[in-house]
Amino acid sequence: MKIRHIGIVVDDFDKMLKFYQDLGFNYFKTETESGSYIDNLVGLKATSIKITKLKYDESFVIELLKYSKPHSQKTINHDANRIGISHFAVDVKSIINMVDLINKSGGQIIGEIQRSPDEKVKVVYAKDIENNIIELVETL
Repeated sequence: MKIRHIGIVVDDFDKMLKFYQDLGFNYFKTETESGSYIDNLVGLKATSIKITKLKYDESFVIELLKYSKPHSQKTINHDANRIGISHFAVDVKSIINMVDLINKSGGQIIGEIQRSPDEKVKVVYAKDIENNIIELVETL
């Protein structure tokens, strides 16, 4: 088994698209899903979702999901200990360069860059512009 993609429900579609493109994700395609297939899949009624796929490489895809029906509700708790998916992790070549990109693109860094106890990686948590947590990992 391998992870196929990560889906992120977004509030401001254009800003989130720009944010992830600034980080190096490449636009792949956009489609709109509606009808009984998507209603049954997501468990909602009269669903309409704009889905844009972004690739970082051939094995990692992010889907930005913008629900026009029914409208999405904002989450209040964006901390790492919230119930549900806490974060997703990406391998980066230079954690310092990615931290700079995230800051310049409107995201923020949580805490400080840390070395793992086994000294094999540097890691730091960051938030995108809608507070989704991204773990940056640089192998040493």
